[in-house]
Amino acid sequence: SKARPALEKSKGEDGYVDPTVYMRLRSDYAAVIGDARDFDEFFAPMISPQERARLGVGTAVGVKSIQTEDIPSWVND
Repeated sequence: SKARPALEKSKGEDGYVDPTVYMRLRSDYAAVIGDARDFDEFFAPMISPQERARLGVGTAVGVKSIQTEDIPSWVND
């Protein structure tokens, strides 16, 4: 997959990938495969928990880290 190298290149100083890059690759994947759930299952943990919550990715496919990491209360406001 070409997604992993592209995501790795977009990692910031915080260790998480750029959510814009993630969403672009996710859209490309969904256009070809027809479903983004597998993409999220593999790559959603590379986005910060705050961005996962904001974008609504990862939770529906059972990505455990979203439930165990601290998410600031303001994310859901």
